[in-house]
Order: sequence, then C-alpha cells, then structure tokens
Amino acid sequence: MPNFSLKLFENTYTLEPKAQQRLSSAIYAAIAVNLILLLYLAYTNGFLVGFLIFLSNLFFAAYFCRYLWYQYRPQYRLHFTLTSGGVRYRTVHLQKEEEFEWEEVDSIHFEQDRLLFVLKNDERHEVRLDKIQNPTVLQQATRKIKKIARKKDILVVV
Repeated sequence: MPNFSLKLFENTYTLEPKAQQRLSSAIYAAIAVNLILLLYLAYTNGFLVGFLIFLSNLFFAAYFCRYLWYQYRPQYRLHFTLTSGGVRYRTVHLQKEEEFEWEEVDSIHFEQDRLLFVLKNDERHEVRLDKIQNPTVLQQATRKIKKIARKKDILVVV
C-alpha cells in the first residue's frame, strides 16, 4: 500500500490571513486601550468607571494570549491524522495525543457524528467528526478508512 497521510481537522486555531490580520489589529487596539485606561486610573479619581472598562477590555488581552499560546505550541492543536501505519488524534484541549496502529484495531464503528475504534485489547477510541466542516473531506476519509479496513481485515460497522 502506498504511503499516505490525511489530516482531517488540522490547524483548528489558524484563521484566514485577512481575518487573522483584522483580529491582530483589534487585539493590539484593545491592549492599547487597556494601557491608556490604566494610566487614566492612576491619574484620576474616576476609578470605578475606568476599572469596569479596563476589566471588560481584558477579555481581548486574554484572547490574544490564548491565540499566541496556540501559535507557539502547535503540538496542542486539535487534529485527527490517518497514516498508512495508524491513527493519531487529539480531540480534547490540553490532553495527550492518542495513537494506535492499524494492526491493533479489531473493529471500526461509523456513526452519524463520531467514529469509534475498538482495539483488540477492548480499548475504545472515540473521535468526534462534527468538527470537520467540509463534507468532501469527510467522505474521502470515510472511503480511505473503509479501504484500509478491507485490506487489513478489520470489521466495519456502519
């Protein structure tokens, strides 16, 4: 079998270049407003109003920190990757990546919005497919999984 790699939902946190540019501009503006409000709080007596505006703008700063964290730590991004050797996936934030080989799989259960791999040691791996926005990619993955299952004599339950 030729070597292949199909990534179903990779780079969940990356945006289109224009949207990313707009988001970065808005975040930089919010951080500037936060700094101005901090100076305002330091030099005036309008503490309550400035403090409330300051706290509401902290949302943008927190979002920016999260965005930067995922940009510099791509190993924590959500993904589901099929390879000729097996399956690697992370479908829950900040949990370890799961990986298994095709030889370990006993059966594959296709359901409407999830995929269940049952291994020979009765270990179960559930992958939710509702994050895949493109139906063509989902169909391609389904065909590829069924083709691999047929070649490796893995039971497929639809």
